[in-house]
Amino acid sequence: MNKISIISLIFLFSLYCKSDYEKIEVVYEDQKGQLVQAIYHNPADENAIFFVTLKFTDGSLITLNQGMAASGVRYTDEKTLVWWTKAE
Repeated sequence: MNKISIISLIFLFSLYCKSDYEKIEVVYEDQKGQLVQAIYHNPADENAIFFVTLKFTDGSLITLNQGMAASGVRYTDEKTLVWWTKAE
């Protein structure tokens, strides 16, 4: 098998394979300069669970599942924590 055939085969295989989810990382800063990193996990299957992992400067992590929202996107632990995002 020559080099071009191998490259073509790898390219065709990469088209067939797709990621199970998209991961988007965003860093937010509040008015006091504290940073929170939000990692949004958006699955390719719309019936799967969308969730966000929040990383704080002290190293703690919180994972929240997407909940119902009338506007924007709401993530919650269904108890006390809520994380909202909304496009401008």
